[in-house]
Amino acid sequence: MPLFSLLLSFFITITPPSDYLCGGSELHATVYIGLLDKREIVQDLDRLDEDSFVLLNWRDYELKIPITKYGALSFSDRFWRWSYISQESIDIDHPFLSRQYPTGKVVTYLCRPLD
Repeated sequence: MPLFSLLLSFFITITPPSDYLCGGSELHATVYIGLLDKREIVQDLDRLDEDSFVLLNWRDYELKIPITKYGALSFSDRFWRWSYISQESIDIDHPFLSRQYPTGKVVTYLCRPLD
């Protein structure tokens, strides 16, 4: 049985949706592995690397946010955070987008896949 579980894990991928509704506005998210001058779209979140990033198109913003740390399902810079982690569990269907303003105020938008 453990061998079957191991083999099955090779065929299971974590593929997030690309289109969400966040804060009442449509958001398009694409996760990339940045291989120096070449970018590859990530089809499986298990393949994230230390130079991975997410490209978000939301409202009038085009945000390129680097991965928080190697192996994390969270991306952040000084002002924005995109995360698939919700209360220590992975939820690729309900990520959140947070924005921190210079005053320190943080606004969080819960997201859900577009139907």
